[in-house]
Amino acid sequence: MRLHSNKALALALALLAVACDNKPSEPAPRPRSSRSTVAAVSAPRAPALKPAEHFLHPRPRPAQLGPAKLSPQVCQVEGVSFTHKVDTAVLAAIEVVGDKLYVADGKGAVHALVIKAGEECKLTLDRSFGKGGKLEPEQPVLALSRGAANPLIASTGVHGSYAIRDGHSAYTCAAPGLVRMHPSEPWGLATLQGATVQKVRFGDGACTFEPWAMKASGGKRTGPFSVVGAIGFLEDMVLLGGRLSDKEEKGQVVVGFDDRGTEKLRIDAGRGNRFEWVHDLESCAGGICVLDGNARMLSLWSRDGERIGQVRLNDLLDLRLPWVPSMATAGQGQMYMIAGQSRGRAPGGAEGFIYRVSGL
Repeated sequence: MRLHSNKALALALALLAVACDNKPSEPAPRPRSSRSTVAAVSAPRAPALKPAEHFLHPRPRPAQLGPAKLSPQVCQVEGVSFTHKVDTAVLAAIEVVGDKLYVADGKGAVHALVIKAGEECKLTLDRSFGKGGKLEPEQPVLALSRGAANPLIASTGVHGSYAIRDGHSAYTCAAPGLVRMHPSEPWGLATLQGATVQKVRFGDGACTFEPWAMKASGGKRTGPFSVVGAIGFLEDMVLLGGRLSDKEEKGQVVVGFDDRGTEKLRIDAGRGNRFEWVHDLESCAGGICVLDGNARMLSLWSRDGERIGQVRLNDLLDLRLPWVPSMATAGQGQMYMIAGQSRGRAPGGAEGFIYRVSGL
């Protein structure tokens, strides 16, 4: 009995072996999950984005500013890129002097770029400027302005300004404040929030300065402002942007003066609807361009202070929430602007862009 059972069992096992040999091969079973096996089978991570690489790719389109049709363009920058942890600190200031464009980055260093002629905006790092295209003064630079005897004035605020010539600092001017030079004269004005506005003259080897019409002493001020934050010029008219002395009035206005400080015009966006913060003022399109960085707005006003038009910077630059602290005219109806934009969840925090806007 046992003998026959053993033979039957052996025959059954032989038939099973043949059947297994004829089945298609199957992959080995996956081990049960553990920290090591999960790491082994999970998809590899994408390589981290280098801070210098562009993550954002804005594609600006033409926009209307009153009667002016603006054509914005993202500039291609060769030799340097700008990133920072925070969008408001990527780029601080911009200025154009001839065929050179200068920017101050968020760390206070000044970079020089050569403007290439052509329809496309192309900028190349000028390695003859400073050290390899970058000048790092002892104090961080917050503002830039083109001068007469010295091509570029770089201001630090409390610690005065540097007169930059031939790619290096020629001398330091002790006048406190951020300097804006008159476009055709060897003098300019320097403003520091809450302090007296200074009239500054830059010579070949030194500067001189004296209090201008907007004085502050012992908590009292002359003139309409409690704070002056921006300076511009429209031919011989001085333009100041800031907060009025009346504490009940919120927002800011732009006031035009002659060179002695007599008020000539006032640009007011309307009671309860004033500029949030006037960051920059430029003569453009036959009138006055006002840059309100907080409101992300560029507006155009007539010489008489009448509004002509406005455009949102989000739409003009094709950025979700751009930080635009400075602009600079370059002749032939062109203006350059800097913008910082957060990358959101992408690595690198925020990146900076330089735009050329035509049609002004």
